[in-house]
Amino acid sequence: MGLLCGGLLAQTRWESSPPRFERVPGNAGLSMPVRWSLGRMQVLIEASVLPATLRTTPLHRVRLRRAPFATDPAAPARAIDCELSFGSTTATARQITRDMVANQPSGVVVVAARRTYNVPATPALGGGDAVGADLVDLPLDAPFSFAGPNLFVDWQNFAPSLVVSAGHWVDAVQIDLMGDLGLALPLGAHGCGSVGGTSTMILAPETSAPPTLGVAFPVAVRNTLPSVPGLLMASLEPLQRNPLGLPFGQELGVIGMPGCWLWAGFDLALPATSTPLGVLRGSLTLPNLVALRSSQVSVQGVSLDPGLNGLGWAVSSGLMLRPDFVGVFDRASTVLEYRASSTISPWLPFVGLTPVILFGF
Repeated sequence: MGLLCGGLLAQTRWESSPPRFERVPGNAGLSMPVRWSLGRMQVLIEASVLPATLRTTPLHRVRLRRAPFATDPAAPARAIDCELSFGSTTATARQITRDMVANQPSGVVVVAARRTYNVPATPALGGGDAVGADLVDLPLDAPFSFAGPNLFVDWQNFAPSLVVSAGHWVDAVQIDLMGDLGLALPLGAHGCGSVGGTSTMILAPETSAPPTLGVAFPVAVRNTLPSVPGLLMASLEPLQRNPLGLPFGQELGVIGMPGCWLWAGFDLALPATSTPLGVLRGSLTLPNLVALRSSQVSVQGVSLDPGLNGLGWAVSSGLMLRPDFVGVFDRASTVLEYRASSTISPWLPFVGLTPVILFGF
């Protein structure tokens, strides 16, 4: 009988690597360990990218989730034949190699012995979803005590042949090797409004540059009504401070805006008017203060939309900005293999690439 994705254990507390990604998405996707039926993924994560709790509390459970790609369809259920091992190591992320046998530290532990895991069907990302659905919620065979300083992860999938799923990408964080310069991350697949169908009120950056303190970060809201007034709103640390006094990601039917979701409040509000083509533009400049480095700043657009709801306003999807620094850079790396007979990866290690791993304590 396959292992089914279970509900939350009452005592389970979840923390993420990289830190502070429990409720916000990454910016990339990995094929292993859910999208490939066959293969191996090794990840080396340095202490600074691990939750502090891992060094003091035995680990009971591990989660991986779907990458939050708004354009991806729903993913069907499937089964994977898998095994998960953990180890403590002094090796750094840059010291991991293509040789997947040599990478294993002494004392590596099989924390979830080989089994069939039934990955549930997962829906497409919705307007109120900041992160993708859980792909794997894996209880460990016994609590794992981490000795440190760095964590080695070894996930293996077993199958007669390689089958690549169209969906089931694993949420991940990828940092450019030029440096860890910050990220702009999507919140929700769409907003609400009378224009755009399933693509209603999308907020997106108008630059490929990462958000930088003291530098204007231009964004645009698309699919507004033409030539109407609007606002760009921003909130500092919205997960802790609850924008507008409501929970982050709250569906706004409670204030007369059903089918709309809240990602930001009025810590900063910039007035703007949409163009005749229904695009509302503006630039957000965060002060160049040390305290804001690596902070979480959410952004959302609002525009007049008479008759849409009781308040006559539409809101966009959101963005989460992490200006200047996320904390990953070269402190995590990933090695991938898809051939059953080989332990030497065809690729060099991907330094700065790591799945978002949720640790259950």
